[in-house]
Amino acid sequence: MGCLQSSGGKEPEELRPRDEEAEGSDEEIPRATSSGYIVPTAVDEVEVVNEEHGAHEVPVESLPAYWTNRRVHGEASGKLCQHFDQMVCVSEAGRQAIRELVRGTYRPLVTQDRPCPKEPACPKTPAGCPCVKPDGTPGLPTEYVVRRVIRVEDSEMWTRYAQKRSQIRERRAHRMPLRGLEPELFTSQVVATNPGSYDSLDTGLNEVYLWHGTHVRTGLAIAQHDFNLEFAGSGAGGMLGSGIYFAESCTKADEYATDEPGGYYEGIFGMLLCRVTMGSMHSTWFYTTQRRADAAEQVESGKFDSTVGDRMKFHNTFREFVVYDSDQVYPEYVVLYSRAYKADDAAALQLEASRNPFHLQLPVYWNNFHANPDSDVFRVQYKVREQTRALLQHLVTGSFLHPAAWFCYYLLYVVVVCLLLLLLFIVLKCCCCLCFIWFLLLFVFYLFIILKCVVVCLC
Repeated sequence: MGCLQSSGGKEPEELRPRDEEAEGSDEEIPRATSSGYIVPTAVDEVEVVNEEHGAHEVPVESLPAYWTNRRVHGEASGKLCQHFDQMVCVSEAGRQAIRELVRGTYRPLVTQDRPCPKEPACPKTPAGCPCVKPDGTPGLPTEYVVRRVIRVEDSEMWTRYAQKRSQIRERRAHRMPLRGLEPELFTSQVVATNPGSYDSLDTGLNEVYLWHGTHVRTGLAIAQHDFNLEFAGSGAGGMLGSGIYFAESCTKADEYATDEPGGYYEGIFGMLLCRVTMGSMHSTWFYTTQRRADAAEQVESGKFDSTVGDRMKFHNTFREFVVYDSDQVYPEYVVLYSRAYKADDAAALQLEASRNPFHLQLPVYWNNFHANPDSDVFRVQYKVREQTRALLQHLVTGSFLHPAAWFCYYLLYVVVVCLLLLLLFIVLKCCCCLCFIWFLLLFVFYLFIILKCVVVCLC
């Protein structure tokens, strides 16, 4: 199973999960996993979680129109829906929209942030080492093959994001609409053509879709738990201060994406497609090795809401975007993909990916679906919410055949068999006494079954 499959209609409710623990001694020793979250190392007892605990209501009309939970709860104005925390595997049409965005934001450019794939690695150079250049070996990936797309529908995370967006709008009301970016974002050029997969954005507030590359399991963990600013920017080196870094180009985001060598996700990389409220942007430029940590101070002073590091203008590479508050970000899509190089048949890989989507290691509706079951032990049981119980009851009821249905089924079966036997008897003009007795015995046998079904129904 693994995940819900969106087919353009309603998608069933999914369960939501919890925390991870690592196998080890009986003594609890906190440690940091690859996803950056501290987890205990011992499992002393099963943790029981009530999914109804802390639930709150959310205005339905505030949700994106294409979300499953928006469709399930209807379009009535002012209607509220209960808290939900759901991961939805999008349909092939949704994956195709993401593929178009990936292609539209791909740029064949290399920077020093793209790691050398060889051992020992080449020295870090401003324009990237020879191994990752387009004409190198293995070279720069020529395409990114989308293998699975998961949409994050989390009412609490969405509420925090919407509230922060409103706060920025109120704070900058006297300057609306805010000055935008020139040239236009790569993502904006593609998003506008796919309203079925991307919600309308507040362009006057510089609300945009941006990429964030990371370790594949970390991306799944962020989808569950939101960004953790304690670890944000650590992979990017913090050139513009301690914040959450984004790119308009999937090529740039891919520089920070890593797979799991030797593990289940070997060859599978992760990017997050996030909604980001940039607000008033502090634009700065810097040389490849030049840090501008003072950019964060410009935002902390209240003058700006975010930072744009413009290497495109002076170095013809990429622009980077940084926010310093996780509530300014909503990680809406997790994109799992593989890399295709010049030596690969990219078209064949894309076709195979569209026919056979990648399956996650753990079911997507588990709270621990980002964990590695080979090294991270978890034992959590859930008292599921009423919606889930209703779904399970519907499944059980639909699987149970009522006695009256059994009666109709056997009656139809007997009628068909008797008619066939009668037809055979007529065609063969069988007057043989033995055949007649055989036919009579079959008729009595099936009549007995009918009477038995009647008795069951009456009881």
